[in-house]
Amino acid sequence: MKEEQGARLRRRGRKLPRWLDRAVFWLREVLYWSGLYTFKLFGKLYNRAEVYGAEHMPRTGPFIAVVNHQSHMDAIASALCVRRRVHVMVKDSLFKIPIVGQWMRLVYMFPVRRGALDRKAFERALEVLRRGDVLFIAPEGTRRRRWDEPPPKPRTGFVRMAQAVGCPVVPVAIWGTQRVLPPHSFFPRPCKIRVKVGEPILLPPLGPGDQRREALERQAEFVMSKVYELWEELDALARGRS
Repeated sequence: MKEEQGARLRRRGRKLPRWLDRAVFWLREVLYWSGLYTFKLFGKLYNRAEVYGAEHMPRTGPFIAVVNHQSHMDAIASALCVRRRVHVMVKDSLFKIPIVGQWMRLVYMFPVRRGALDRKAFERALEVLRRGDVLFIAPEGTRRRRWDEPPPKPRTGFVRMAQAVGCPVVPVAIWGTQRVLPPHSFFPRPCKIRVKVGEPILLPPLGPGDQRREALERQAEFVMSKVYELWEELDALARGRS
C-alpha cells in the first residue's frame, strides 16, 4: 500500500513528509474498512441481501472479479461478497462530483474513461494486480437497464490484464440493484439484492498472430456468459420465491 502511494507521488514529482504519508494511509484504511462493513450491514438489513458462493472468492493473491452492471448500486452490492481490500474502476465523470469524487479516491476507486482506450487506468489496474490486490470491473461498460435486451459487447481489457499478470477471473452476478436505485433516483429503495459468485476461471494463454483480437473477444464473451448464467440462476430463484 505504501508502495502504491509512493509510486503516485514519484509520478507527480512530489514527496510527502513521512508522517503525512502514514496519516493518509491510515485514513484510507479507516474509511475503506468502516465503509465496507457499513455497506454490508446496510445491505443485510435494508435490502435483505443474500450472497451465494462467497467461498469461491480467493482469500490470497490477485484476481479480477467480473460483474454485470445494472445500477450505481453495483459497487456497493459488490461489497457484500468480499473481505479483502478491493480496487474498483469507475467512470471518470463520477469523480467530478464534489466530496463524492474525493471519497471514492480514498476508498481505492480510480477513474477510467468510458468509450476510449485509457492507458493510464489500464496501467493502474496492472499495478493493483501485481501487488496482489483485487480488482472489480464491469466489462459491459454501461448500465444494462433491461435484461430482455441483447447484452452489450464486453470490453476485453480485463482479459488482457489477466493474461499479463497470470491471475484468475471470478464471475460475479448482481441481481436487484436496478430496482434499488433506478435511473434518476437518488435514494435507494428497500428492494432485495442477491449476489452470486462463480468459480475462478484461469484463462488459457493467447498465441501470437492476427487472431489475437478475436481470441480476446471470445474469452471476454465466455467469462460474461458465466456471469449471465449466474444471474439467470438468481432470477429463477427470485421467481420461485415470488
